[in-house]
This record gives sequence, C-alpha cells and structure tokens, in this order.
Amino acid sequence: MKTIPLTNSEAVVLVSDIDYEHVSQFTWFLKSAKGGFLYAARSYRENGKVKTMWLHRFLTEPEDGDHVHHLDHDKLNCQRDNLRSLDPITHSRESGIYAATGDTIPF
Repeated sequence: MKTIPLTNSEAVVLVSDIDYEHVSQFTWFLKSAKGGFLYAARSYRENGKVKTMWLHRFLTEPEDGDHVHHLDHDKLNCQRDNLRSLDPITHSRESGIYAATGDTIPF
C-alpha cells in the first residue's frame, strides 16, 4: 500500500503498490460528489471541456452505467482489493441503501 497526497487537503488516498507509479503521474485533489461524499479526483480536458476523473473509476474502468463500491466504505481507500464494480441495484444493496425508498440499512 502507498499513499498519494491530495493537493487541496492534508488527506491522502491509499492505492495498491502496483498502481502507485501510474496514479502518481497525475495531480489528485479532494472533491465532493453527490451525497456529500469526498473522493480523490483530477481534472482533464476533453473536446474543450473540463471534466472530472474519479480515482476509483480510473483504477477499475467500470462498464458504462456501473458503480464502483468501496468495500470498507472509505472513499479514500482506493486499493484494488477494496474496490468492486457493480450494477447500480447491487451497489445500492451493498452500500446499505434501498434504491427505491432512499432508506438506509446497517452496514
């Protein structure tokens, strides 16, 4: 396990040793997403527009429409053994959220 510093925070993100060299080529920062969760991200340009690349998606390359689940629920733990690509319904169930009602269940 290695750590990657986040430029706008004292926080660091955890990555697997095998991913460190590739991930460390980019500058990562802490960014808020839907639900107020904080993730490691970087900005890039595509067709003249600024876009966001989330580190957990950068590492897992999920299918379109799939979500990435952090098994330990720590959004800054992006080690390979902590990430899993899931369809949205399974992700809601694994995250402790019922997709239809928005209710939460214990983890």
